[in-house]
Amino acid sequence: MAKLFTSILSTFFVLIFLSTANGQGFKRQQAKVGLDLSPEAAAERWVEFSSSKLGSDYCMLFELIHRPRKSEEIKYVGYMFGAERTDGLYMRLRIAPASHPSNSEEFIMKNSSKGCDVWKFKDGKFVKLSKADWLKPLYDGLLYTPFDLLMPYKFWNASYIGAGRIGQAVHLFDLTSTDFPFDRVRVALTRDFNVPAQIQLLGKNSKKTANLGSVKKVDNLWFMREASVKDEISKDKDILRFTHARFNIILPKSIFDEVSQKNVKLPELKKL
Repeated sequence: MAKLFTSILSTFFVLIFLSTANGQGFKRQQAKVGLDLSPEAAAERWVEFSSSKLGSDYCMLFELIHRPRKSEEIKYVGYMFGAERTDGLYMRLRIAPASHPSNSEEFIMKNSSKGCDVWKFKDGKFVKLSKADWLKPLYDGLLYTPFDLLMPYKFWNASYIGAGRIGQAVHLFDLTSTDFPFDRVRVALTRDFNVPAQIQLLGKNSKKTANLGSVKKVDNLWFMREASVKDEISKDKDILRFTHARFNIILPKSIFDEVSQKNVKLPELKKL
């Protein structure tokens, strides 16, 4: 199994970096589903995933296509910064409709085993959001939420369900919390690389599924190029795709301070 180099994001998703030092690269395996893990092996896999580290500071541009089942698709664009600091993993994100790029929303997020936080830019400053607000869309009408990007369930107690298959061999874990209004989060970690192939939020009247789409190698790192999330009730879908990136950089800490200003300057980026 390739060792996880880092995982940080989204849709319930993970922006995935895999260590090229393993000499394997990324590929979907077509092997048969394996046996269930022992309790000890399952616990070890979850700890490896939840304690993954970031390979480098980064900046990326993305496009997000919202595809409602019964109306025309809407395109959003934005940027994302990320870095690991001594007190946790940080992300800063800006998103706006492609047709009105000045009408943006901006967030700062912190992911840590000691606690997670989300700030949103309001009235000229970043304001800390309540956990209930983590479940609201990044932009009105979208499926993506701060919760999806923050992935606080990485630090919840995980119950191993067993081996399965979702296009490839996986191991399934369920996670629950009394802080959020859904029954459980189900994470399918790939057998061969121990990264999420699929993540679901499951509630009594709701079901939201995120899937890894594709990966790409840039600056000697593998990362998630594309992912999607679907509301299984409405059948609406969001597709997240990164278009430009820059890794192996050092970002100033001020980018992730809640006292920082909106619309920070972007470094020179490479088209993907």
